[in-house]
Amino acid sequence: MRSQLLTTLLLVLALPLFANDEPPRHTGEIVVGYHDAETRSAATGRHAVHGARLVKRLPAAAAELVRPEPEAGFEAVLQRYRDDPAVRFADPNYIVETQAPLPTATYIDHQWWICEEQAPGMCLEPGTDTGAAFAWEAWRGLTGSQTPGSADVTVAVIDTGVRAQHPDLAPNVLTEHGCEIRGTTIQDFDPAAPCPPDRQDFSDSNGHGTHIAGIIGAVSDRSDAAVAGLNWRVGLLPLKALEDVGSGTVVDTSNAILYAMERGGPLIINASYGYRASEPHGYELDVLREADKRNVLVIAAAGNDGRNNDAENRRFFPASHRLRNVIGVAASVRDGGRAGYSRFGGNTVLLAAPGGESDNDPTAASMDAIWSTYVTEDGDTGELVDAVAGLSGTSMAA
Repeated sequence: MRSQLLTTLLLVLALPLFANDEPPRHTGEIVVGYHDAETRSAATGRHAVHGARLVKRLPAAAAELVRPEPEAGFEAVLQRYRDDPAVRFADPNYIVETQAPLPTATYIDHQWWICEEQAPGMCLEPGTDTGAAFAWEAWRGLTGSQTPGSADVTVAVIDTGVRAQHPDLAPNVLTEHGCEIRGTTIQDFDPAAPCPPDRQDFSDSNGHGTHIAGIIGAVSDRSDAAVAGLNWRVGLLPLKALEDVGSGTVVDTSNAILYAMERGGPLIINASYGYRASEPHGYELDVLREADKRNVLVIAAAGNDGRNNDAENRRFFPASHRLRNVIGVAASVRDGGRAGYSRFGGNTVLLAAPGGESDNDPTAASMDAIWSTYVTEDGDTGELVDAVAGLSGTSMAA
C-alpha cells in the first residue's frame, strides 16, 4: 500500500469551445518590439505620444510591455505603435490557456495509451501492440537500458506548476531549477539569473501541470507506482507560468522559455497551452526563433475547439508558428481516430497523439481519458494531496 493519501479522480468532460468570431483575450497591455536595443532606449517619450505608459522592459527581442491610457483607447494605441517606423512589432499581451478541463468525480482506470492491459510487466513484453510499448522495446534494444528515457534530457513543463513531492514524480523533478515565472512584469526579471528566493515556489494547486509532468516522466519502475510515464528517467523542469485557474499571458510563457534555455543541456519545451490569433505574436516568435538557434524543440497543443486550423482566420498558437522546431500536436482517441474536440490541419498540425475521449458519458470518460499524476484537495482536511486523474485534451497529447 502507498503510504500517502492517493486520491483518484474522473473527468466529466466539458471541453471549452470558442466562437470563431470571439476576439482573442488579452491583458490590456501591448508588447512592443523595436529594431534594436538602442532604439528601445530612446523610446521613453514615444509612449506618451502614443497614449501609453511603460510597464516593463522585456528580456528579449528589444521589447517592452506598455499599457495604453484608458482615455486613449486600446485599439487606437495599438495601431499607432504598429504605424511607428521605429517599431518592429506591436501585439496584445494575449492570455494563454491550458487545453484540458478539470476532473470532478472519483474513478480510476488503466492507461490505454500505454497498452491495452495492465498485467504486471505486460507493457515491456515483445509484441505489445501500442506505440509506447514499441518505443520502450526499441529503447531497450538500442541502449541496453531497462528504464526508458534519459536524465540528461530536460523537459520544461511550462504550466500551472508541478507537485514535486508526488512519489511518482519526485525522482525526476529538477527542484533546484524550478521557478515561478508568472507575473514577471517585475523590473528585475533576468532569465539567465538563478530563480530568486521569492519565486522558488512552483507548487501546483490546479493539477494540470502535474498531470502533464506525469505523462512525460512519471517514474514507472517503483514497486508502488500508480501510473506510467513515457520517460521513466528524464529531468522535469517545473516552470509556473500560468495562474492557478489555468490561464496566463504570452509574455510569461515566452519568458519561461527564455529561462529554460538558460539552464543548459538538451532541452524540450512542453507547451500545453495556447491562444487564438490571426497573426503570430512578435515577442513569442522571436523567443521561439532563438530556441531554434539553440536546437530546442517545442511541443505544443493544437487546441480544443475541433476546427481546421489551416482554414481558420484565428489559428492556435504557439502550435501554429511555422518554425522547424515547433510541432503542433492533435489529440487522438482510443481507436486511433482524431478526437472530435481537437484542432487539425495538414500544414499547421504535424502530429497526433493520445489525448483521450471527449464523450460526456462518465462511464466512457473513465475508460478513455488519459490517466496521470494529479493533485487535489483532501475532502476532510482541505489540504492538497497526491492524486491520479483522468483528463482529456490536446494538452495531454502534447
